[in-house]
Amino acid sequence: MLKKIIIVAVLVGTCLGVAVLYVARGELSEAEMKSIVIKFLKNTDVSDHLDENSVEIKEAYNHQPGGKVLVVDYTTWSGGHPHFMLEALEGHTAIITLDAGRKVVSAFCVRGDFHGQGIWDLVNRRWVQI
Repeated sequence: MLKKIIIVAVLVGTCLGVAVLYVARGELSEAEMKSIVIKFLKNTDVSDHLDENSVEIKEAYNHQPGGKVLVVDYTTWSGGHPHFMLEALEGHTAIITLDAGRKVVSAFCVRGDFHGQGIWDLVNRRWVQI
């Protein structure tokens, strides 16, 4: 009987701990979301060419307990674009998913001024075949 009580106490304590953690973290502010996105983008293939001031959270949707789906616009620049030799500024729109721990779990660039209709997987750094 004591073993059952201990197991139940551990399970309830664990569930309450998760609930308290979720409540304590609260809603993400736009500034926090922007900071997470910039930090993420700085660790992708756009890191050297990201204009941090251009990052804008266009939409934010709740996703599962504590997670978010973000629609983000940002601009990159380059000294020589692959399609032409002039400096280029390129606008992008990405869909970025955060889990409850505020970690990026998926990110897809769904629009780039120069990459046509392709979808770029920012996490795995490859084109998505559609």
